[in-house]
Amino acid sequence: MMATSSIAQAAPPVAPDGPGWFWDVSAGGLWLENISIAGGYNANFDTGIGANLELGYNLGNGFGLGANVGYYHADMASFSGRGNNVNLNGDVKFVPMLLTAHYDIKLTDALSFNLGGGLGGAYASASVSGIDNIDVSASDDTFDLAIQAQAGFSYHISDGTSIGVGYRYINVGASDLQGHLIQGSLNFRW
Repeated sequence: MMATSSIAQAAPPVAPDGPGWFWDVSAGGLWLENISIAGGYNANFDTGIGANLELGYNLGNGFGLGANVGYYHADMASFSGRGNNVNLNGDVKFVPMLLTAHYDIKLTDALSFNLGGGLGGAYASASVSGIDNIDVSASDDTFDLAIQAQAGFSYHISDGTSIGVGYRYINVGASDLQGHLIQGSLNFRW
């Protein structure tokens, strides 16, 4: 009887199966793709950061719907093209606001694989304060269509709580911002 009791205590928590609300917070490292500029030049970026907060509802059949808001930031590194490379001081920030959908695939009682996507808009701003140690002041901002795709693994550490690791791709339309986020997440469900 004691052996059965210790095995039951050691078993991992089971992921909730029924419908219910959730919120998810995630953050990680951001890699922005170079942006092509007229004349064969590219703007290049340092590694940045990204964070997301999502509130949603799991339908109980693996599908879930949510609303997501994020914050992404990366410093500009250089401006290159036609054999030239110029250092830039500046940054890019964007705040996506998306409606999302995801699907969870149970691998074990505690481990799940999830796929998802989102569609909405994003406010994006860029500013430059220096070019090769020459002070300049230039900035631009826009609100544009944004899409995302994501995939990852979640491990349930208690009946209503899971931790995860994953990948998120985000694209902000006409501003040509494309980013890749490797993230960790914490999810609460009730």
